[in-house]
Amino acid sequence: MIIYAARAIEPARVNLRREPRFPHWTAGFLVEGSIEISTAKGNHAISKHSCVILPPHQPYELKVTKKQNQIWMIFDPREHMLENLLQHK
Repeated sequence: MIIYAARAIEPARVNLRREPRFPHWTAGFLVEGSIEISTAKGNHAISKHSCVILPPHQPYELKVTKKQNQIWMIFDPREHMLENLLQHK
């Protein structure tokens, strides 16, 4: 179930942070620009035409390194979809 979806157009040098107690999945598709995402597993450079999916309770910090145009959503997958997402961790 999609809880919220939006489009974000942010200039470079914008920083966003997600706290560890956030209970939903987050997915984003970067249409233009570039970002860096820092998680407990490391730093990841993401460029345009890339998709990112983060599980619940996964804290992260996102830094816009080149003006971004991103479509994102917060969601809770249906049970049969959740099994597939967890297999790709």
